[in-house]
Amino acid sequence: MEITERYMKNIGFDLLPNVSDLEKWEMPREHIVVNRRLGEGNFGTVYGGEAYLGEEEGWVAAAVKTLKVST
Repeated sequence: MEITERYMKNIGFDLLPNVSDLEKWEMPREHIVVNRRLGEGNFGTVYGGEAYLGEEEGWVAAAVKTLKVST
């Protein structure tokens, strides 16, 4: 577990992040392109697409998860 936790922190993902740390994962909508619906589960739908991560990384494959609306 410690090895996994260190690896995740090295790539910028803390297993127990602070709420304020989550803001760094937000990106503008214009940096997301949704291409196709991948599937649906108990909690919502998952779409495949691409995300623009900046000049160096460019566009990369991404999954966009959505939550179902409560009724």
